[in-house]
Amino acid sequence: MITLIYGAHFVYLQPAIPSLPVAPWIVTAEDKTKYDVLFHQTDVDKDGYVSGLEIKDVFLRSGVPQAVLAHIW
Repeated sequence: MITLIYGAHFVYLQPAIPSLPVAPWIVTAEDKTKYDVLFHQTDVDKDGYVSGLEIKDVFLRSGVPQAVLAHIW
């Protein structure tokens, strides 16, 4: 099914996506603020992404075993 989306000066087509159940947000506001700060400090080039080089030291200091980090990296 296709849904019409009306923009300010144009109309474009977007496939209709069925609604997914809403999961409760389990991150506290305090934790979100804490990790937002960490993200912004780690995003050295301020491009909105953290590269492997930017995040490597954070992961290594996280206490997660290196074997697990190697698996998820």
